[in-house]
Amino acid sequence: MKVIVAGTIPINPALREVAVNAVLKCTAETKKEAGCLAYEFSVDLVDPNLFHLYELWDEAASLDAHMKLAHTVELLALMPSFVGGQANIGRFSVSDGGELL
Repeated sequence: MKVIVAGTIPINPALREVAVNAVLKCTAETKKEAGCLAYEFSVDLVDPNLFHLYELWDEAASLDAHMKLAHTVELLALMPSFVGGQANIGRFSVSDGGELL
């Protein structure tokens, strides 16, 4: 069963560059991982200090393995230093799906 991780992360404007660099480093490594179908951070169109996160994994075991890897542990350790409010991130199991458009 596929797993989606999605949510938003408010960024402290004074530390936005630190956040961008940390996210880019983790993203580059994560996209190489087995089971990673998508791993994307994007900036909100209205609020440049709000990041959106979208991940798609082939199965829960792949996501669980990702959470233990050095680049992920490093990002999670750095996040409290640049997050500027309450992050809202959820994990969702997907039993089926198909093309929308």
